[in-house]
Amino acid sequence: MERNPTRRFFLQLLAIGLLCWAQGAAAQGVNTFEDVGVIQELDPIGEQVVIGDRHYILPTAVARQATDQHGAPVMLQPGMLVSVYGTISGRSYQIQGIRVLRWDEQKGTAKRWGEQ
Repeated sequence: MERNPTRRFFLQLLAIGLLCWAQGAAAQGVNTFEDVGVIQELDPIGEQVVIGDRHYILPTAVARQATDQHGAPVMLQPGMLVSVYGTISGRSYQIQGIRVLRWDEQKGTAKRWGEQ
């Protein structure tokens, strides 16, 4: 039984190509983030928010679904301590969910954990 060197070469080339494709597909996996911080700036029209010195994209639909720890809807404002999660695409951090952790409505500032 004779082996065909050309066929063997093409099979090796195909195997290498499939391995490279598989590694590329794995490298393009979705990167996610979770963060906690105080809202420093909020631009609902431009769909931007700054939390803890990091700029995030905050789609209007996500901002409208913001809730407190009890699940009640809230309107986001600077000074709120929030927990966020979302996806990273290149240098952009896009928020997919946001929850208000602490908010002092009388002072308009975030409370630290344990404060009354």
